[in-house]
Formats: sequence, C-alpha cells, structure tokens
Amino acid sequence: MKGRKIFSYSILILFSIMMGFPFFYLVSLSLQSSQEAMRIPPTFLPAIPRFINYPKVLSRAPLLLYLRNSFIFAGLTTLGVLITASLASYALTKLRFPGRSFWTLAFIFTILLPPAVRIVPLYTFIAKLGWVNTWQGLILPLTMTGFTVFFMRQYLIQIPSEPIEAARIDGASEIKIFLQIIMPLCRPAIGTVALLNFIFRWNGFLWPLVMTHGKNVPLTVGLASFQSSEQFVSWNIVAVAAMFLTIPSLLLFLFMQKYIIRGIAIGAGK
Repeated sequence: MKGRKIFSYSILILFSIMMGFPFFYLVSLSLQSSQEAMRIPPTFLPAIPRFINYPKVLSRAPLLLYLRNSFIFAGLTTLGVLITASLASYALTKLRFPGRSFWTLAFIFTILLPPAVRIVPLYTFIAKLGWVNTWQGLILPLTMTGFTVFFMRQYLIQIPSEPIEAARIDGASEIKIFLQIIMPLCRPAIGTVALLNFIFRWNGFLWPLVMTHGKNVPLTVGLASFQSSEQFVSWNIVAVAAMFLTIPSLLLFLFMQKYIIRGIAIGAGK
C-alpha cells in the first residue's frame, strides 16, 4: 500500500511539473533580455529580471484596448449563457410541454457540430443583418450553447421536484420559483458554467478573428497580429503580451476552483 502511494504521488508530481513548466518558462521568458530570449539552447532563468519589458510592450501595441475588449466579449457572453442555459435547463427538467424530448436532443446535437462548421452560415446570417464588426454580432450568437444547457440540465435533474410542486400549490409563479428556489440551489453549477465559458471565450480566436477588426479586436486576435507584424518583435516581448492573456483567466480559475469542482462532482451524480 505504501509503495502504491509513493508511485501515485510520483506520477502526480511528474504531471504537475509537465503541466506547470510552460507557464514557468513563459514568465521567465517575459523577464529576459532580447539576447537571452534568442539564445540557443534556451535560457530558463534570466540573469537579471527585466520588469521594464512590461511597460515596453504597451508602447508597441494597444494591449490595454485589446484587454478591455476581451473582458467585454468574455463577460457579456458569459452573462448571456448563464441566463439562457439556466432558463432552458429549468424548462427542460421542471416544466412539462410538448416536444420537450425533441428540444433536449436538439441541444445535445449542437454539441456534436464543430465550431468551424457553424462559422460560415453564422457569419452569412450576421452579415445580412449588418452586424459584422459590432458588439452584438460578436456576442449574441454565443449567448447560448448546447454544452451549457446540457450541463445545467444534468445538474437540475438532481434537484428534487417536491419543493417546486409545493411552491406551485402555494400559488408561486414560475419566475418566482426559478429565482427563489432554483437559482440558490444551482450556485455550484452556475459558478462552473461561468468559469468554463469565460475562459473558453477569453481564449477564443476563430470567431473574433472573423467578426472583428480595428478597435473591436480582443486580446487573442491582437496578440496574433502583434506576432505577425512586419516589424521584428523579440520573443521576450511576445511573452509579455502572452502574460496579459494568461494571468486574468488563471486568477479567475484560482478564485473559483472550489465551485467548478463542486459543480462537476454534483453534476456527475456524486
């Protein structure tokens, strides 16, 4: 038993090192000089940490503007997803109406469609509305996803229907039941959906690349154009720009990790 624990802990430590090393090297690279960043074999620790790289990168590209756009894009899409997923999952689990099974399967079917397949018809529809390079065109198509509806539905199935039926007998409306009974019980699932969707949209690239240009570009697209610019940019400066993309989602995950663990565990029926 003791040998098995040592082996398990060794494997976990090894995987932790493997997963954490890219972030460690990214931080180290962002603090290196241009000469150290171009050196082969690579330098893993800077001789003198150069924190001046961070204000230097702000003078080369409007990263604060890109950062603001990413917060707007990820934040508003997450808010929309929480509203639509919670309402849809409540209807699919606690309300009885014709075609409920069909709509459940329809939401599940959308999970099987790759995002790249949906982009062309979705872009064509948004272009006909004249919403290309607008916030509504960028955000509204992503305010409902099949995965979030399915995840919230699996969570709501675990909630007993007796309190809901009792509230209906007492004359409570469906909106009141949803806000005062369902929503407080769904906090772990809501936190999980919010975290996963925010990180996914924060790191999203293909849809913002198609839909935005100029001042509406989020950080992922801005970082890609920053790397591919005609002016030579050293890898340490690129690493600094990548840190602006990495740190917010990392801090959000550390802050909300207990919610995602609890939500996934309960959603799995444990």
